[in-house]
Amino acid sequence: MRIPLTWKATKDVLDACSAIAIVIGVGLFAKSLHSQATVVASARSQRTVRVPDKFISIQHAAIEGQSSARVVMIAYSDFQCPYCGRFAREALPVIERDFVTPGKVAIAFKHYPLSIHPLARGAALAASCANEQGRFWEAHNTLFAHQEAISPTAMMPYLKAAGIDIRILQTCLGGDDFAQIDADAAEARALGISGTPTFLLGKRVSGANDVHVVKVLTGALPVDRLEEAIRSIGS
Repeated sequence: MRIPLTWKATKDVLDACSAIAIVIGVGLFAKSLHSQATVVASARSQRTVRVPDKFISIQHAAIEGQSSARVVMIAYSDFQCPYCGRFAREALPVIERDFVTPGKVAIAFKHYPLSIHPLARGAALAASCANEQGRFWEAHNTLFAHQEAISPTAMMPYLKAAGIDIRILQTCLGGDDFAQIDADAAEARALGISGTPTFLLGKRVSGANDVHVVKVLTGALPVDRLEEAIRSIGS
């Protein structure tokens, strides 16, 4: 037997349905905003940067690869940048395997800690100090593997586990020597680079630490596109 709804019961049902509809609507709106933000962030990660009209020096950069490698990838990077982290964790190991280890390509790292990432500059200094111990790439891989822990204190156990002498590192950090980091960042801005990661691809000038750049790539690009660009330089 069906029991007829009273006016109050009907109103309560309608109010409940309205509340559910509002919650669903707010959720869909928030999801839409998140999707739009993701699209905008992705678009910002792929900017247009002009090819430099001058040689770029890699004399003071941390370099991975053989000195005989003619092709050079110069990476302007930020240790707190999520796109840089994605490149370091996903694309870089493939490029190392296919090009760096066989001696075809050298990778030169340049610091570009962005102002929107408050921990990036300190992490850059830690990597720079690790470079004085000959451990830049160990620090590089560790900092990007643990981007959630790149505050001055949180990073130390990870860097120690990577074989970096923490006592020497902390002494270096106390010196606050940002000269090379600031020089790299100033160079990036002069080239019109406004975000990270940005990659300059070119060939090393014979017998010098200068690179003739012929291609510029920006953002979190898939590894196959990066490898295709590298092959086009080497051909």
